[in-house]
Amino acid sequence: MLFLALALASQLSVGAATEPTTTQLAATATYEFELLAAPNPGQSMGNGLDSRTGLVVGGVRDLPGSFVPTLWRDGVSVNLPIPGGATEAWAFRANQSGMVLCGAQSPTGEIAFVHVGGQNQVLPPLFGVRAWAADLNDAGIVVGGSSDAFAAHPHAAVAWLPSGVVLPLGSPATWTSIARGINASNVIVGEMRPTPSDPPQPFVWSHGVLAPLALPSSLAHGAAQDVNDRGTIVGQAFNAPATQVPIVWVSGAPFVLPLPPTASKGYAVRVNERGQILGAATLAASGELKPFLWSAGQFTFVEHLVASPAGWTYVGAFDLDDGGRIVGWGNLNGQVRGFVLTPL
Repeated sequence: MLFLALALASQLSVGAATEPTTTQLAATATYEFELLAAPNPGQSMGNGLDSRTGLVVGGVRDLPGSFVPTLWRDGVSVNLPIPGGATEAWAFRANQSGMVLCGAQSPTGEIAFVHVGGQNQVLPPLFGVRAWAADLNDAGIVVGGSSDAFAAHPHAAVAWLPSGVVLPLGSPATWTSIARGINASNVIVGEMRPTPSDPPQPFVWSHGVLAPLALPSSLAHGAAQDVNDRGTIVGQAFNAPATQVPIVWVSGAPFVLPLPPTASKGYAVRVNERGQILGAATLAASGELKPFLWSAGQFTFVEHLVASPAGWTYVGAFDLDDGGRIVGWGNLNGQVRGFVLTPL
């Protein structure tokens, strides 16, 4: 069959789904490596970025202090305030208007908030308990999960509308659900669990209807992590932890993203408008988890995209913008530091 890359690379239409058949290990571009500025001494973590504004978002902390949400642009960093009652916070995503999605930790649980117009706006939890946010689109709609104490749900998938309304996405006959990604058409993806003992099932929400996503016939469980504006969805599927594989849904059809022979399992976390996919795979020999980029039919471990500083180890890559930049964090001689990789 044809490469799935043919469907993902076409920016005219996702078209008919085509199955991936091979994996290649050559890098597709030359990248520039940049460490995200941190206090001295201190740490930095990169979580999200936006190609249109140039923003990179994450967090920094003064040792031995707590993390605060941070923005980086053109080499300049700005720390954001954290909500009252929070002990620490991080920034996760940014949209084209400069709205920044953040999460905070407090003694009573998670707090979700956005920073917009120079101010923080706390996102109200469903029934006033806890809130966790994962993604936002350019319309300012935020998705995530909120505790539903009255129905005994640890989390119910919700969307926060710019009007301030908290919209439950619906989780038919499920014990818990969480939304993880949203696109410009307000298509939302995530995962749900029918009972506390059940592994997750991937879902897609569109036009008010929540529906399960199909999985490959050999895999019974999974989760959806992200959806781009073309409707391509990425995530994972598994029967047991040892069988975890990255999945891409094209036109609703699921396909396993090929891994190299050196990897035993993996998952996908982000997909951009160019059809590039960011994820992580576990090395069969060592059990080490390594971030990867899948682009135009080529699988490449992120560490092979660019020469990195001596003493550097990648820990995770968490976002991929439409320009192909990658953000995440790693360890530099044992110190946690955020990074950005930029195609040249």
